[in-house]
Amino acid sequence: MRRVLIITYYWPPVGGAGVQRWLKHAKYLHDYGWEPVIYTAANPDLSVRDDSLLQDVQPSQEVLRTAVWEPYDLYRKLTGAGASDAVGHGFTEGKRKKGIMQRAGMWVRANLFIPDARRFWIRPSVQFLNTYLRDNPVDIIISTGPPHTTHLIARKVHAATGISWVADFRDPWTNNDFFARLPLTNWARRIHEKLELKVLQAATRVVTVSPSWAKEMQARSGRSVDVITNGYDEDDFKKLLPVDPQQFLVLHAGSMYTDRNPVALWQAIARLLRDDPGMAEVLRIQLVGNIDSGVWSAARDAGVDHVVDVIGYESHAAVLQRMQHAAVLLLLLNDSPDVQGRIPGKLFEYLAADRPVLCIGEPLGDSAGIIDDCGAGVNAHFNDTEKMAVALCDWYLHWKQGTLPSHSGKMQTYSRKHCAKAYAELFQQLPAKGQ
Repeated sequence: MRRVLIITYYWPPVGGAGVQRWLKHAKYLHDYGWEPVIYTAANPDLSVRDDSLLQDVQPSQEVLRTAVWEPYDLYRKLTGAGASDAVGHGFTEGKRKKGIMQRAGMWVRANLFIPDARRFWIRPSVQFLNTYLRDNPVDIIISTGPPHTTHLIARKVHAATGISWVADFRDPWTNNDFFARLPLTNWARRIHEKLELKVLQAATRVVTVSPSWAKEMQARSGRSVDVITNGYDEDDFKKLLPVDPQQFLVLHAGSMYTDRNPVALWQAIARLLRDDPGMAEVLRIQLVGNIDSGVWSAARDAGVDHVVDVIGYESHAAVLQRMQHAAVLLLLLNDSPDVQGRIPGKLFEYLAADRPVLCIGEPLGDSAGIIDDCGAGVNAHFNDTEKMAVALCDWYLHWKQGTLPSHSGKMQTYSRKHCAKAYAELFQQLPAKGQ
């Protein structure tokens, strides 16, 4: 069996969206003749922990770990944040007004911690991996980012060993909504752009998760970029749970910050409640994840906060169960320049849950294209209150009659196993060391 080294900061018990892609790929690559070797941090930031993900790690899985120094604990002390508070890629808290220390922390992260706060992991990782690979050869190296520190590690190891390297971008580097919010100096921005271009041009192959992002990277680098989307794990949906018959549950899974605040949705719900006051007795909007206080304020201002439940962070397994009990699943895209190519990983789990999806974002974007192809729901622009209200009213009537539309059987190409197969086929095209 051939071996692939996967350089990833995120690995269980670290939770959140960033861990899912390569946790699931590693699970299924065995089926296509590839043995994954995981290289990850020995002491990652555990502000989001999910032990339920450990069940997807093969007992025989080889996991290599080295320590990384990160400034998060120091940052929390300076700003008064709790040990369990999520800091994020760049110390950006949407939950409270930023004070001088938060603003200073963001400036330092943006301009001194380049490409990100894990930059101090680069040198020890390169030293460790070069030594390891002398006695434990692999055929392919994968780096997955963000954090984009992983790509800089892989670039150096690739240069030292000649092993083919695939740079996997779950999110873009500089054409990214998070990057756009950083208080960057022109000097720091140029360094980011220079490092990004070096990675794009030096990697043996480059992969990202959406067609629009691939086109943008191709234009930036002058080279071809492959697309392998995220997906859903069939093992998580072997037997679907029933829709809740007592409550009309509309669920959003994941963080909701200021650029995902669905103001028009709250207005649409307010309209529905005015037209049918009895709907308030059964309607529950469930927000599962970290929620910005501005989201709750917008719901309150629209007069719909009495039907909104803020659940908070839950394990991946628990969220999957909630998805299946819901009648409608909300996909809220970031109102940002990169929205055209944004395909949240949860979209594919929404498809597997076989519930109508209301996507609020860019009706001509890549997410909308998948929803349309699968006949899975409705795509509304950020401000299209009318379309949101009509879709929710229609699904509400179907829910009362027990006739919610189904789209099962139309999305097999998005299974995690199928995505792992696509990666295995890409691996077969890569040159062997020295060629």
